[in-house]
Amino acid sequence: MPSVDNAAAKWKIRDAEGNLFGPASLDTLVKWARDGRLASDQEISEDGTLWRPVDAIPELEMDWAAELAPGKFFGPVHRDAMNEFIRSGDVSEDMAQFVRVRSPDDSPAALRAENEALKAQLARLREDFAGRAAKLEAELAAAIAEKRLAAGELSTRDLDFDAERQAFNAEKSRMEAERQSFNAEKARLLAEVAKAEKRADVLASQISEAEARSRSRQADLARIAELEKQAGEAAGEIKRLKSELDSQAGDARRRLKEAEVASLAERKELETRLRVARAEADGAAALKRRSDAARRLATQLANLLSPDSPSTQIPDADAIIIDAENQ
Repeated sequence: MPSVDNAAAKWKIRDAEGNLFGPASLDTLVKWARDGRLASDQEISEDGTLWRPVDAIPELEMDWAAELAPGKFFGPVHRDAMNEFIRSGDVSEDMAQFVRVRSPDDSPAALRAENEALKAQLARLREDFAGRAAKLEAELAAAIAEKRLAAGELSTRDLDFDAERQAFNAEKSRMEAERQSFNAEKARLLAEVAKAEKRADVLASQISEAEARSRSRQADLARIAELEKQAGEAAGEIKRLKSELDSQAGDARRRLKEAEVASLAERKELETRLRVARAEADGAAALKRRSDAARRLATQLANLLSPDSPSTQIPDADAIIIDAENQ
């Protein structure tokens, strides 16, 4: 390829998005290359018709590249620009660096063929990264959906647990109210029994007095018979009240026993559900950590595929590895 010897020639620069810069002289382009303002994915043209890769101009000396990762390269750029990238920390000084040795066959056709091959390889790499990014995005979406489902189920279980706990507390309150009612009824029945016993005692005393006063009188006998009848009725009433009190006390004790058994079973069931809910909460937290890790990895891949990231290009086959200590 003929050397560019016209320093006053006006050159135009076109980036990967099609934006144009210039016109600028060759001296200006050399300064841009030294400052790192020219990238390997840009093209240069003198007439606006024939475009060549910007690093195909020998005068720009864009022959230096660095291996960022296995199979991933940064450059080529000017050596001064590479040193500035190393000083700024954008490129590690421990990374392997390459310098391009231009072959005698630097014809435009050969350079274009080489550039097309490199572009095809770069396109394959980007397609592979895009596929991996899409897969990670799908996994991230699935993880987020699973997390939301788990959170919804956990919330539903919490609501069910609260409802059951409230029902348990209501049943406990109802049982307490029944116990108080039973105690009140028991006190009332005991009071009636005491009153009946007192009345029987009074009737017995009256019978004794009547018998003592009316042994010799027929009218008193009728009175005694009436009092005895009343005493029998009172005794029957006392027996009936005692029987009713015993029956109610037995029913109350049976209901209290059943309620205590049911309360213990419900408490055990609630404790089991609480342990299950806590285990599900721990699972949801682990799922959140997985989704956060997947989101960070997807962000890193997106940054790698961003058009603003440093361009990657494979060096020529006759590139020479430069030890970082010899820079």
